[in-house]
This record gives sequence, structure tokens and C-alpha cells, in this order.
Amino acid sequence: MRDFIATAWPSLEELGLVVDGADPDAVTFHADARAAVDGAGFIQESVPERLEIKHELYCDIEDVLGHPFNPPHLIPLVEVLGNDHTDDGGVKAAQAFYESVGKVTTEVRKEAPGYIANRLQAALWREAINLAANGVASVEDVDTAVWAGPGLRWAVMGPTMLFHLGAGEGGLTSFTERFNRWFEDLGELHLDPEVAAQLVAGIAEAASEQTTAELSHQRDALLAPILQVTAGKR
Repeated sequence: MRDFIATAWPSLEELGLVVDGADPDAVTFHADARAAVDGAGFIQESVPERLEIKHELYCDIEDVLGHPFNPPHLIPLVEVLGNDHTDDGGVKAAQAFYESVGKVTTEVRKEAPGYIANRLQAALWREAINLAANGVASVEDVDTAVWAGPGLRWAVMGPTMLFHLGAGEGGLTSFTERFNRWFEDLGELHLDPEVAAQLVAGIAEAASEQTTAELSHQRDALLAPILQVTAGKR
């Protein structure tokens, strides 16, 4: 954890997310969750995505859930979700806190597996897998088609607004009239061992012997200037 903070700190400073007097060593560790959060005004859980661990922890600390998006020290998105036991104003208070530290929040009004952003990227990835599995393009070229194409637009606007703009004067009304043909041809598949092995081989070729640490550093270095340019949307 300390190594991760040390690695992330320069990017946070570059983005202006380090307040005066902030100390990268100001982190403590506890064996007990209740002891860790004692006296805290705000709690962010980041335990592994395992249901039994989540349930055990939530029995101690849960009121409002905030779901940051990876890498959480750079990506501004946090999805906020309350429940039947959340105090009035709890969701808004959580959103206000996240936004006060430079995050962008969305409110999840109804619980769904994966919330909003993970479901969206899962849908895109399903079609990316379908294209690679059916030989339409390599894993690397499918990834390139995303980051060099619509991914650039998505950094500034969401897909619905972009399709509204893409249809010209007819706007979204015109676009919806001709979009069904795309839906009809999208793939239906399951991530079975054979398909998974094809993806693993493809990403190994695309990574070209770079380690995950090296690739993560490259990702963060590219994200920083994008975040600086889009900061005005927060």
C-alpha cells in the first residue's frame, strides 16, 4: 500500500489533487474494521469483491455505498447508492464529500449487479470478445478501435449525447430510427475456457513482454493530461 501511494503521489500532485500539508505517510493499519473507522466522518470500503467479505464488513460499517472506478486515484467517477436504511440526505451528503475532493458522482437509484459503469463496459467488452473470437479483428486491433475511436469522444461526452450530435440536425430522433440494425448483429457469447485462452494469448501479444506495473504506469501517464483537459466538466 505504501509503495502504491508513493507511485501514485506524483500524478496526484500534477493534477492538483494534493492539498497543502498532505502527507503520503498519513495512513494507519488495523486488524479490526471497527477500530479502523472509529471516529471517522466518512468511510470508503475497498475490500476484495467477495460477497462473504462484503457482508461481514457491511454489518459493521455500511449505510451508503460509494463505488469508485479504477484506477481510483485518477478516475473521477464514483457511483453512489443508498438503501432502505440510509438516512435522509445520506446519498447527497456522500456525493458532496466526493465532489469536494475532485470526484464526479452519479446516483444509482436502483441496485443492479455491476451498477452503471461496470455494466456499460461489460456490454462493450462482450462485443469486443465476439469480434476477436469470430476472427473479425485481433484482440489488439479491437482495443485500438476503442481507444483511438469512440473512446476519445467518450472522454468528453456520453454515448447518448454523442449519438444525438452524430445524427446532425435530426438529432437522437433520427439516430434511433436507424440504430436497430446494429443491435440485431451484436454477438451473444459466453466467456468459456477456449475464448478466454484466445483473449489471454491476444493480450500477451499486445503487451509485448511489458509487465502489468509498466502498463499501469503508461496508463496513468496518459490519463493525467486527459484529466487536466476535461477538468472543467467536474
